[in-house]
Formats: sequence, structure tokens, C-alpha cells
Amino acid sequence: MDADIPIGQNTVRLKFKGQYMSIRIWAIDPDRNNAYTPFDIGACVPDSCSEDDIRRYMTYGEKSVVPIEVYNGKQWNNIWADSGAIAMICIILVFVLIALIATVFDMAYVQRMIEASKTQETIHKSMRVASTHAKINKAFEAPEEKANYYSDKGEVSNGDAKGRDMDKKNLADQVYTTLEMTHIGSNGVSKPEPLPSKPPKYEPSIGTRLLVSFSVYTNMSRLLSFDAPPGAYLCLNAIRFLSMCWIILGHTFQLGITITPVTNPTLNPTDWFANKYTSLFEYKALTHMQLAVDSFFLLSGCLIAISFLKAMARQGGTVTCRQMALYYFHRYWRLTPVYMILVGFMATLYMYTGSGPLWPREFPDAVNCKKSWWWHLLYINNFYNYGTQSCMGWSWYLANDMQFYIISPVIFIFLYKVPVVGFIISGILFVGNIVSIVTLHLVGQASFEMDYIKPYSRIGAYIVGVWLGYILWKNKGKAVLSWWVSLLGWVLSLGLIFAMVYGDWRCPSCTKIPAWLQIMFLSIQRQGTAIGVAWIIYACITGNGGFINTLLSWRGWIPLSRLCYTGYLIHPMINYYYNFSRMQQQYMRVWPEMVVAFGGVLTLTIGFSIVVTLLFEIPMLGIEKVIIPPPAKKKN
Repeated sequence: MDADIPIGQNTVRLKFKGQYMSIRIWAIDPDRNNAYTPFDIGACVPDSCSEDDIRRYMTYGEKSVVPIEVYNGKQWNNIWADSGAIAMICIILVFVLIALIATVFDMAYVQRMIEASKTQETIHKSMRVASTHAKINKAFEAPEEKANYYSDKGEVSNGDAKGRDMDKKNLADQVYTTLEMTHIGSNGVSKPEPLPSKPPKYEPSIGTRLLVSFSVYTNMSRLLSFDAPPGAYLCLNAIRFLSMCWIILGHTFQLGITITPVTNPTLNPTDWFANKYTSLFEYKALTHMQLAVDSFFLLSGCLIAISFLKAMARQGGTVTCRQMALYYFHRYWRLTPVYMILVGFMATLYMYTGSGPLWPREFPDAVNCKKSWWWHLLYINNFYNYGTQSCMGWSWYLANDMQFYIISPVIFIFLYKVPVVGFIISGILFVGNIVSIVTLHLVGQASFEMDYIKPYSRIGAYIVGVWLGYILWKNKGKAVLSWWVSLLGWVLSLGLIFAMVYGDWRCPSCTKIPAWLQIMFLSIQRQGTAIGVAWIIYACITGNGGFINTLLSWRGWIPLSRLCYTGYLIHPMINYYYNFSRMQQQYMRVWPEMVVAFGGVLTLTIGFSIVVTLLFEIPMLGIEKVIIPPPAKKKN
């Protein structure tokens, strides 16, 4: 940027760059009885200006203002003085270095060994096939004592002049290579010699397998594979990913816009939220996007129930110590490493990823993650004070899911051995879920901290999943339904989901819903959504899904569904970055601002999820398979 600066009678042309400064002052808020409230002003100033320069400028003149704080947003200037940030950078670099070494080693050595082993196995199979077929060679009609020959290097040894003068084409048809090792008798019939022993298959050592667990080459092929194990319920992949998209859609409209009243990146927050977002019919799918989380609880309960009941069936209806130990270890190991990496990233590095006039001086999540990370490590973070200690506030889902997972074996064991008792226990939990929500609303305690994130308010959808899993296990995923029963089920399920999403809408001029009816609706909204989705799953798995099952069972959903766990953890960070790294506030509209923002956040979520999954998640699962091999199969 060039600027002409007058100095006395002369003008000096200077070159400089601009920078954004955020200036916080006290302002009178008429909506709060004219109370003083912090107010931020964004200013573009030359890059040579320091924070002290801006303070002196603001206090100069008759209408001076004493700023509370001046902030240039250049967080990276301070990163090398932050020991936590440096430690986190080192941890990430170690994983990147290991992945690089593992990838090179995998491609340069392991893959070559695997290919060589496959080649040897192919050669051995061809020799076995060749030895099973008798071949007649008309060139050999000499007496037996003169006809003991082996073909060698594509040449035929024969003293017979007729054999030497054979046509080249006939010769090519009758040549035997050393791979066939065929003995030629006097009758012209080949007699196979004993084949060499089968070459040993390449088996990498434990150390090699541990290292290759970090190989991006191998892990990428696993991540992007469209293969699924036999008997897999393919429709679940689509439901999982589409639920993830619904959550991202809702958070795109919510996160970052209402995170703090001081640094608000929206020009029209009051008009948008009061007059459009929370009142218009078409936006109910956004305000109720949290119902997608209940789809996750449903899927979790269903799959865990099926897996546990199948394991019990294989073990003759018993529960072994090994089974229970692996049951808990696998879940903790599956979720925790990548979870803790992202908690550490939020606590130490996230604040340095952006800058600008809207970038917060200090992220509450970052501050709280340094204090309360161990709550997340123990999966009890949904029980601390979210109002003042929120660290990755969206992680309440993981705490609930782990808590449901811990208590589930009691239900599963009774469902297997005494189904009536199992249904009674799970039924009590289901009814207790409804009663707790009603009670919280009646006493005025139905807040985010007391209702939204607590297990007693969320377990209903999980129980529906457990019941679905039991039914699918019991009938082995098969059910013959008449066309009218299937049609009725689809109509009721889709109607139920629609009612749970839009059922509490009223036009601005309409009579408000009575309080008691509103409470009853909220107490069954989550469970009703889960029941509707449960029918879709049941119909698709049992062969009553029609074209919907064809759509949901498309194998293209498989790699996308593998990214849902890391995607759930990452996407709010991307939302925060998008909203707070802007150089100007945005006017909230569905089109084009929010639609474009949703597409960008979804795309970036998938991209970053691939990186995190390859570096942290899949390697940890690979290590588990090495240190805890599956039990040997018993021979009948």
C-alpha cells in the first residue's frame, strides 16, 4: 500500500502494509438499563503501529476514549513462549515422523515382500495345476529305455530326426518348461514328478506390524475401501453420515454466532434469532438438529447389543473374563487417543490458528481444557459445570455414550438369559428418561447443563437401539412382512420423525402451545425420533426397505461413515475458525452465506478428518490388533 504523507511543505510517499486491531471500550447498553458493557471496535491501521500507539491515539483530543484493551490478534508472536503449545507441536511432529517412516518402510519393503510371497504362491499353484493334467507328446515314440527325458529351458532333447524337424508352431505347443517338471514316458504320457514344498507365506514380525500400523499407504487403502465384512448392515453407514451432516448443518448456524456476546461476528443477531431462526417453520430442521445425536445413540445401542449377544451365543450363553476385559478396553482404546489429541490441540494450539479483529483474545474452551482435561479422560465431563468450565462443549455426547456402554452388559446378559427381566430393566430406564425430562421442566431446571447433556435425559434413544439390536439378533436380520404392513410401518415412521422435528412449531399469530403439552412433547421428542429411525433400519436390514434400502446401502457411504467420529470432534473447531477469523461481520442469511458456509465446513471437516484418522485413529486400532490378537478358532 502506498500513501502520500504531508510533512511541512513537502509530501513523502511511504510504503506500508495494513493490520487489523481490535479495540475494546466501555459502551452503554440500552437493553440492560443503560449498564456499561464491553464493546469491540475493529480498526485497520498501518503495520508499524503498536498497541501502545493505538492507546495514545484513542486518548488524544477532546472526545478521547480510554480503551479497556487493544489487541492485534497476532497470536503466533507468542507461541514460542508457550510451553504447552511447544509440547503439543512436538507430539504431533512425532506422529507425523513415525507415519512418514512407516509409509516409506511399508512401500519399500513390506509391500514388496507381500507381492513376492503372492508371486511364489501363484507359481506353486500353477505347478500343482500343471501336474494334474496328462499331456501326450507325439514326438516320443522310442522304446522306453531310450525315452527318459526332461524338458529344460524350453528345449526338447530327442535323437529322433523327425522330432528335430517339427514345425515351430507344433514345437511351441508341445514344449514343457522347468516349472512343469514333467517326466515323459515311452507311451507319450507325462508323469508328474513330486512338486516342491509350498513356499512359506510372508508373515511380518510384531515390530513390523506395529510400525506398519502408522503407514499412510496401507491405512489410506483401508479408509477408502468400499469393502464391508460379510453380513454387515450397509444401510447404517448412510444413516450415520447423514446424521453427521445434519449436525454440521445445525452447528453452522449456531456455533460461533452465539458463542460470546462481546465478539459477535453477526450483524443482525437479534433479528435473525428472534424473528427467523426460532420462529419460521422451515428452520425447525436447524433448531432441532440435536435430534441427529439421538440417531447416534440409537446406532450405538443397536450395534453394541448385536455384538455382545453374538459373543455370548458363541460362548454357549456365558460371559468370560476375557470378553468383558476386551469389551471395555476396546471401547476406551477406540475413542480415547484421538479424543485426547484433539483436547490437547484445543488447549494449547487452537488459539494460535487465527487472528483478526473478531478473533477472541482467549478461547474459553482452550482455557478450560487445560484445567478439566482429566474429566474428559474419565468420560465424566457431562457432570461438571458447563457454564464456566466448558471444554469442547460438544464432547458431552462421548461422555454419555461411554456411560451407557459401561452399564449395558447388565441389560444384555438378562436379555440373553431371561429376556423378560432384560426388557423390564431397560423399560425402567426408558420410562425414567421420560420422567426425568418432565420433572426438570416442571421445576424449571431444564437447562443445557441439567437436561441436554445428562445421561438420564439422553438414555431413551440408546434403549431403543438396544431393543432394535435384540430383535435383529433374535430373528437373524430376517422378517417377512406383507406389503401393507411394510407400507404402514414406513408411513408411521416417517410421519413420526416429521412430527418430532416440526411438531412444536406455531405461527407468530397462532395461539401458543399450552405449557403442559409442550413439556409432554419435549419429553418424548428424542425417543420418538429414535423409534422412527429404528423402523427405517429394521425395514432395510430385513429386506423390506425397497428403493430406500438400495439408496442407503450404496457402498459409497462406507468410507464417509468411517470419518464420522473424528468429524464430530473436528467440525465445531472449523466453525469457530470460520466465524472468528473473518475481517468483517457478516449479515445472516440462508442464501448465500449459510449455504456456502455449510458446504465449506462439511468439505473441510471431511478433509481434516481424513488427516486425523490416518495419523491417530487407524494407527491406534492397528496397534490394538497386534497386541491383542483374536482368539484362535476352535476346530470342530
